[in-house]
Amino acid sequence: MGRKVLIVSYYFNLRDTDRAYTVYQYFKQAGFEVKLLCGNYDHNSKKSVTYNLPEIVEVPVKPYGRNISIQRIRSYLKFARDARKAVEKLDFDIGYIVGPPNSTGYKLLPVIKKKHALFVTDVYDLYPETIPINGAFKDVLKYCGLWYWSYLRNAAIRKADIFIGSCQYYFTRLGLQESRKNHMIPLCKGEAMLEEVPMLPVEQLNILYLGALTGNYDFEGLIRIMARMQNRGRKVHLDIIGDGQRKEWLLAALEKEGIPFTFHGRTYDDGKKQKIMEHCHFGFNGFKKEAAIALSYKSMEYMANGLALINSCKEDTWDLVENENIGVNYSEDTLETCCKRLCTAKAADVYAMKCAALKAYRERYCFSKYTEKMNHIFLELAN
Repeated sequence: MGRKVLIVSYYFNLRDTDRAYTVYQYFKQAGFEVKLLCGNYDHNSKKSVTYNLPEIVEVPVKPYGRNISIQRIRSYLKFARDARKAVEKLDFDIGYIVGPPNSTGYKLLPVIKKKHALFVTDVYDLYPETIPINGAFKDVLKYCGLWYWSYLRNAAIRKADIFIGSCQYYFTRLGLQESRKNHMIPLCKGEAMLEEVPMLPVEQLNILYLGALTGNYDFEGLIRIMARMQNRGRKVHLDIIGDGQRKEWLLAALEKEGIPFTFHGRTYDDGKKQKIMEHCHFGFNGFKKEAAIALSYKSMEYMANGLALINSCKEDTWDLVENENIGVNYSEDTLETCCKRLCTAKAADVYAMKCAALKAYRERYCFSKYTEKMNHIFLELAN
């Protein structure tokens, strides 16, 4: 197997919270010859982007305003068609497809196979299962064609030479097991820069929410937890780093409940984020129960900065919280238990959770651990 790699991903940005960027960085550092095709549209800012890097080719895509919209699906389909035309003209040994969108891998599969290149599909988000709608409505949408997006993903996985999934929960949902073909390689970020976790006083518990203010996240649960803690006499404060369509609702709900907060807005400056995290005890990692999510970049950023988790994320993260004491899990039925644990936690208890969170990150989710797992697959193939 040669060392020319073509990475194709609709989504791409130059941050370590982007799966395609992580893949790109890995192959570059491993000495492969890399080319990457991506869309020229940033999902967060909703603006066109240009990277001006020789290995990266931006494919023009249709802009969209709303995350759940026909325009977004049309943008996906146009990217898949145009990427296929570009791929037909390129020479490579490994075709590495990062998804979603699920249409990309399905559309490129026959082209890559025809070139006798290795077809790799890397799934970091189980779309459309991650859409936060209840089961009954999701069943209705299946009859309206939503099932087709799952079919595209699953068909590409079945015919792939290598499948990489970003968490164990996805293997469970898809009925797969790890094998020579199927590999679980978690999401990752860079190396943790924090040298020592500070021991913080707990007269006031400072909670951080980091990320998009959109419908996937359980802000209702966050507000109920913090309001109950206040009712028990525990002082609390919420820091918010992020922005999105639920911003106005969230800030109004916090004010209504009398929960003190500081809204910092969206920033990608690690120094600014670290400064805020220095005084925080916990990071909120709560998702709507309907969302099929078990591992998140926000949880990694929390752990890398020595924050314990307030978590409702499924299987992978839930089990890590339970087994490694890196925070407190909650569900709709256990909100009171979660609040009691948080209210009665002493400084030493919180410090132990924060230290365990940083340790778990270093042992599982930093870039060096990701590199070890990728080397096991791709360096063996290249030699």
